[in-house]
Amino acid sequence: MKKTFLLIGMLFMLLIANAQNNSVFSFDELFLPDTGFWNGSDTSNYVNFFGNQWLTFENNYNPDYFSWEGFSFSNWTDTITEGYYNQWSTFAGQAASDSIFGIAFIPTDWMSGTYNTIPVNVNFTNSVLINSIKLTNSTYAARIIRDGSDFNTPYGQDDYFFVRII
Repeated sequence: MKKTFLLIGMLFMLLIANAQNNSVFSFDELFLPDTGFWNGSDTSNYVNFFGNQWLTFENNYNPDYFSWEGFSFSNWTDTITEGYYNQWSTFAGQAASDSIFGIAFIPTDWMSGTYNTIPVNVNFTNSVLINSIKLTNSTYAARIIRDGSDFNTPYGQDDYFFVRII
């Protein structure tokens, strides 16, 4: 049985390497607000994109709903607390590089009733050969998969949660 709970479609992108020039993108080079996470609500630092000279991540913040989609970043490592705010924590308990990691929230087409996923983009300025990407679930996603929530039951033996990179 396949369960689709797309609201928890958050995965942490921790490290991306450009094998052509041996560059490594680390979120640790980004400015992190005092909250410990950035989701686009403060557009003074980044507007719709963040990253570096060869790699940018798309972010869409909606001030009407205080919500975001696409990518954000954080340094939260709480693996225990449940609830909405743990969407900024890594269930792995640490970042792959130093202390800051990226977070992806994949939106769905809820307005049409299909709940199809809407792709979010990572943009490269040149063609690159990706050497590695490290991913893990957010604490929020991992706890819902394991424990269930008010909206779904825990995942079972035949359920799955996947990432598709195109």
